[in-house]
Amino acid sequence: MEPKITPESNSDRVLRVLSVVILATASFAFMLDATKRGHLAWLASQVPPGVTQTSGCEEESLYAVWRVVHSEPNYPKPGSMPYASAYFNWLFYSVYGAIASPVVHRWGDASLPVATRLLTVLGGLAGAIALFIWTWKTQSGNTTLHRAAIGGFVATMVFSGPLMGWWLHTTRPDCWALALETCGTVWLLLNLRQRPWLASLGATACFYLAWSFKVSFILGLTTTLLFLTAERHWRQAVAILVITLTAWAMTLWLGGDNYRHWVLEATGNNRFALDVGWGNLNDAVIKSLPLVILAVAAWISPARSSLARDTKRLVALGLPICVLLTFVGSSKIGAASYYYFSCAALLGIVGATFTWSPRSLGLIIPAGLGLILGIYVVIRPNQLATSDLQARWQVWQHAPEPRFSQDLRLNLPWLNEMTPPFVLAYNYASQRQQGITFEKGGIGGLIQNGYFSALLLFATSGDEYDGTPLIGYRRAHEVGGMTLFLRINESEMELPQS
Repeated sequence: MEPKITPESNSDRVLRVLSVVILATASFAFMLDATKRGHLAWLASQVPPGVTQTSGCEEESLYAVWRVVHSEPNYPKPGSMPYASAYFNWLFYSVYGAIASPVVHRWGDASLPVATRLLTVLGGLAGAIALFIWTWKTQSGNTTLHRAAIGGFVATMVFSGPLMGWWLHTTRPDCWALALETCGTVWLLLNLRQRPWLASLGATACFYLAWSFKVSFILGLTTTLLFLTAERHWRQAVAILVITLTAWAMTLWLGGDNYRHWVLEATGNNRFALDVGWGNLNDAVIKSLPLVILAVAAWISPARSSLARDTKRLVALGLPICVLLTFVGSSKIGAASYYYFSCAALLGIVGATFTWSPRSLGLIIPAGLGLILGIYVVIRPNQLATSDLQARWQVWQHAPEPRFSQDLRLNLPWLNEMTPPFVLAYNYASQRQQGITFEKGGIGGLIQNGYFSALLLFATSGDEYDGTPLIGYRRAHEVGGMTLFLRINESEMELPQS
């Protein structure tokens, strides 16, 4: 017997139209905010020396991609000069290096930040398109306007909303990894019932590629395996697991010792910090609140298709595990709310199945919250700090080489012609404290031996750095919260007029 369809009242119709208008406006606000951030990133890149960071430690990724562009070993021997790192997986560096290479060879090394950030934007765009298409298919019973409104909201909220923020405009693998993981999940859901093997193999490929950008992107794979097991797709689940483990093992074996160290060991030596984990979870929930409410609204709305039922079951199985694993993973110094990207994508995937009905027109709530959040991120002050870096560079560019700056951005290779690029690994300081051996005694050993002609250190460093007193150096200038030290036997350098 066909279910009885309740006629839509005038008030329901008004709420439906109002929700669509608010959803579209919120989507526009998120896109406007992303455009504004992109413009700010571009403007910052035009301020000398052009290396203002858009995310923490971006200079490490820039230097790693630079090594690929210039055919240098990307995964350095641990502890070797210039004490750099490469924490992310091979596909990130390979793709970014290959695409940035012609740009760099045409316009020079200084074009690298702009080129790589634009490539990240393309990753976000790819993910947003995948979510929009997914929503379009799951909303097949709605009008074109309704499908576009919900699809636009879900896509922009996940890939250009407050949680994504500056990560859409930085040199990092997260956007592409998230896009590939999202593609794998929705591909599986769309094809599992009709073509289970094609669905499983396609999802496996996407999940491997996501992992190849960043090893922590395994939550889509975890969710899929739980879902297939619960749905008794035993053969597909085993096939995905075996193929994935084999691909991982082969990649790790072919990558060599240095690759395995940086991808596996170096990123695992972090102390658990519960307060950091709670802070990151709270921040992620606030920034994703409209998605959370939309997912709940979708959950209580009737599932009018097998696709919607499968989606709800997959997310119900996977989301709690993903949140738990993400909470544990983000409970460490240096972590932030972006660790919850995969969780936000799952919320968007299930939120896209929302079904219009008289008892589920509560979409007005997440739509309204989304609009408020969208307006907030657009109107709030959001500038990249360039003044201190510019002031430091005006002095530092005249300093004698070899030289070392504690502001690691100033150590990038195209800013120092005769100095190894000492873009120190994020965990360099902690490893030094642990007594790990570094070539020539690390930066401290080089200072002790008088290797550097000039040092630029934060004023809080006092008269020592890396455990070594600055006995052979004299203070020469103060700029941008940092102190310029020159080797005692160095002649006075010409300083810019203030």
